[in-house]
Amino acid sequence: TTGEQIYIGEVTLQNETTLTGSNLTFNNIITGDQTLTLNPSGVTTFNQSVSIGGLISNGSLQVNTDTITTTGEQTYSGDVTLQTDTTLTGSNITFNDTVSGNNISLTLQPTDSNTAIGIGSGEGTFNLDNTSLNNLQDGFTSIIIGRADGSGVINIGNATFNDPVTLRSPNGLITVDAPITGQDNTSITFNSPTILNANVTTIGDQVYLDTVTLNTDSS
Repeated sequence: TTGEQIYIGEVTLQNETTLTGSNLTFNNIITGDQTLTLNPSGVTTFNQSVSIGGLISNGSLQVNTDTITTTGEQTYSGDVTLQTDTTLTGSNITFNDTVSGNNISLTLQPTDSNTAIGIGSGEGTFNLDNTSLNNLQDGFTSIIIGRADGSGVINIGNATFNDPVTLRSPNGLITVDAPITGQDNTSITFNSPTILNANVTTIGDQVYLDTVTLNTDSS
């Protein structure tokens, strides 16, 4: 459409779907194991939960719901504004533009508990590279990466955080292979057995909730 699209009732995707309009507003849940592509010239607004196959957001997105879940990938190529504590769950998540949330908690987690997570220069199927990390704007109360029931490895290195971060894979392992830096008020919590092959530097606290193995001089 050239104008707005407003969906007041539930939306179920039966096929891969592309929606193009000035503003795209969803006032109810979106379901269906298909990929949804959003091309607004204005803003897309999610007012209820999303549980679909995949998500491609190519414009500005306002999130007023606490869960966006996909079995496949989530790619955000426009700015994202979170209005409430939000959990994003997908096979992979990519931020190609800014993500902001004032006093908001953001959780980023893979769909499967045993998925390997790569952060910064670390390698993993669920990969938050430095482009995605740098697009996370200062102002979150916390950023949680990984699942509460996680059993995969988290590989992290050459990563900089601006807000308090928790890395969690309590049934897995965290490996720090290159320096991590926490700026501003950043604290870092490691909720997994952790192997330190490089330095971790923060202004705030460092909390290690499980065993720590030093494979190099660390500071």
